[in-house]
Amino acid sequence: MRKLLTISEASKFLSISTHAIRHYEEEGLVYPSKRSEKGYRLYDYDNIYMLSFVMLLRECETPIKEIRSLLKDYSSKKYIDTMVNTRTKIDNEIKRLENLKTEIDHILKPTSKDYEFKIKNLPERLFTPIKTIDYDMDCSIKEIYDLYKKYNVDTTNSFKEDLYHIIDDKNIRFCIPYKIKNLPSTIYPKGKYLCYGFSANNEDVIKEEIQKFFKYVKDNKLQEDSELLLIDEMKNALTKDNDYSIKLQMKIK
Repeated sequence: MRKLLTISEASKFLSISTHAIRHYEEEGLVYPSKRSEKGYRLYDYDNIYMLSFVMLLRECETPIKEIRSLLKDYSSKKYIDTMVNTRTKIDNEIKRLENLKTEIDHILKPTSKDYEFKIKNLPERLFTPIKTIDYDMDCSIKEIYDLYKKYNVDTTNSFKEDLYHIIDDKNIRFCIPYKIKNLPSTIYPKGKYLCYGFSANNEDVIKEEIQKFFKYVKDNKLQEDSELLLIDEMKNALTKDNDYSIKLQMKIK
């Protein structure tokens, strides 16, 4: 009675393709125990154990080159170090995915209540204006790109970030939400802010909503304690069938 597994049986036992087993053999990671008279690969306990070991490391995205090095000069310490490093990578990936989940939740969360005026306690934030534009908000994406390049703005997560504008009586300042060397910054301190959100399909609607915001401030006899902050939530616009998803915030006394 045969006591060893064929490559087909080994692949079914470990839920791995025969192609992958052959590939690991070509890479010098795992070899069959012996071959049958007809030349078929045969695998014993040790071979299956080693295949399981390699599969675990590959599932952890350990490079084949690193696995080969580990097997060549194997020691329990090197194996433990590899597992510790893998655990750290997994923790970092979990954190990345949790952050991504938060981003998605933020996109899906908006309800009708987001279009109501309300007062919120917000943390301190810092903004660095990098361009002043007029009330027509005429600033092309190419201009934004050139500004980012000019001031060495980190664009790693730009596809997830909002666009910030500080609005005063005379103009609008396009901002970056952190400090940029050699440029003056504006701090929005921790405190109570009047907040209001809306969606719009053109700049005229945005202007009307800004006027509506200031009318609310006046009608409710609120005291302004900062310039108006306009936040263009680019990633949220597609959930509202409009070109813009806007939030307005102003610190009040």
